[in-house]
Amino acid sequence: MPRSLLVGLAVALAAVAVIVAHALGRRAAARLGRLPIERIWLRLFVRLPGPGRAGARLGAVTAGAAAAYLAAAGLAFAHVSCRGVSTGDAAIVVGEVLEGFDAAGKLQRGDRLVAVDGEPVFVGRGLSLTQRVAAKQGAPVTLTVRRAGAPLAVTIQPRRMETPTGAPGPWILGLRQASEPVLATVATAEAAGIALRVPLRWLRDILSELVASLFAGSDAPDPGGPVRIVEEFRRAFEPAGDVAWRRAQLAATYALLLLAILDLVRAAAITLERLRAGKRG
Repeated sequence: MPRSLLVGLAVALAAVAVIVAHALGRRAAARLGRLPIERIWLRLFVRLPGPGRAGARLGAVTAGAAAAYLAAAGLAFAHVSCRGVSTGDAAIVVGEVLEGFDAAGKLQRGDRLVAVDGEPVFVGRGLSLTQRVAAKQGAPVTLTVRRAGAPLAVTIQPRRMETPTGAPGPWILGLRQASEPVLATVATAEAAGIALRVPLRWLRDILSELVASLFAGSDAPDPGGPVRIVEEFRRAFEPAGDVAWRRAQLAATYALLLLAILDLVRAAAITLERLRAGKRG
């Protein structure tokens, strides 16, 4: 399946799942509270008409919001359970193999580097890949990579580059590096706890960005340049499943935010109606 189609399908399903869960939660609470309901569409989306029973109607509105939140958290739970959580380390991933080097034909785009000469290697921790290759002074380097989930040992002969002045330059393997987080599996209970916090974190981030955009002027600095280049390069090699999940979680969060706003309006209307009824009584 093409990557764009996978992402689009995930976005649509995530938004629909949150909206349907919201409707089901509100409908179930209305039935439990024996509230009169008006069916709007497919016997799924309902309206809570009529005055009175303000407490039960507020409970139905709250149940819908809670069901929508749980649906968004369920998406996060599925991802965390299947994919795992970040350990805080980042692995080196082969982004591109350059022609004319010994690495061509031995390494492939997407290979994850696990170790160099038997020593684990991570981004930003310990000696870098470049430093380890330089320390070998031209001797062959054995890379342990993970390809399609299986470990593979590859021995590569570095090549020394020349500087513009013709002087000897650094030893290189002939590959461009990307990175991806190192993930670890978690128990079901821990995955559930993490998943329950994910929609709240995404809501907070979205609201923070919205507030910042409201108060930022049109001349706000553009964080482009090298930062943007690195970010786009990282996303280019990000697994399609991760991209689909992130976009789906974003769509679910926006649906959750929209439903929350509508529920707040409904709750305010019910509360005002109750206050007016109390004054008349």
